[in-house]
Amino acid sequence: MPTIKVRDTNLFYQERGSGPLAVFLHGFMMDHTLWLDQVQQLAHTRRCVTIDQRGFGRSDPISAEILDLDQYADDVDALIAALGEEKADLVGFSFGGTIALKVWERHPERVRSLSILSTGFGPAPGAPPPPPREPGAQGTPEYLDNNAQKAVFQGKQGLFLQFNDYIFGPSGGRASLMARARYKSMFEGTRTDMQVATFRTMRENRDLRSIFVRVDVPIQLIAGELDIFTPEMAAEVAGTNEKASVAVLPGVGRLAPIENPPDFSAALDRFWAGSA
Repeated sequence: MPTIKVRDTNLFYQERGSGPLAVFLHGFMMDHTLWLDQVQQLAHTRRCVTIDQRGFGRSDPISAEILDLDQYADDVDALIAALGEEKADLVGFSFGGTIALKVWERHPERVRSLSILSTGFGPAPGAPPPPPREPGAQGTPEYLDNNAQKAVFQGKQGLFLQFNDYIFGPSGGRASLMARARYKSMFEGTRTDMQVATFRTMRENRDLRSIFVRVDVPIQLIAGELDIFTPEMAAEVAGTNEKASVAVLPGVGRLAPIENPPDFSAALDRFWAGSA
């Protein structure tokens, strides 16, 4: 099993292709298989490396009730060095996008470019506050705590069904059965204790906008047409940094890399070519 020693842990990784290094960072309760299609489709232009982030997938298990995101960013810095490279193009989905931004914040010399999909940035400065949500509504602390309880006492199948619409859009959007099967495999393959840690970590508020506005390398926001992080939201965030651009992918929800792999890979390829 290919693993690489990174700081105090061993990370599972796979690589394919040659050229400048690109590191792909999955989201919460996922693993490196999110990017199987991209590794194949982009090997002609990049040394594509996918990892199971600390505690997820086949990487070493960890003991943490709340995940330290600075630690995850430092892992990526150490990974790039361990691979014998100086810089990388970072591609991150959701939690992985947060880590990509934090790598730039903590280790800017390691980052050639950033591509981020479905990472929440919160409301725009000066925007009216959203109406208060009922306790237990989606995204509230009670909702996240309830999901942690479900993971332990009710099992993963119920949670997967609950998240299906959230991930792919109402009634699964246009996602194929294989796309949903890939997501289910990643979700149900996540250790239960890491699911609990995920929900507890999601309760923490993070100011990603203050990082985003300072990024001084090319940065692309990729927005699925049916994603809860809408193309309009992506355009608003991108407008705060002159280095930023937006690519909109029609007909997909949150998981564009597996819902429409060719279009997602093509968006990366165009961005990298334009950033060279």
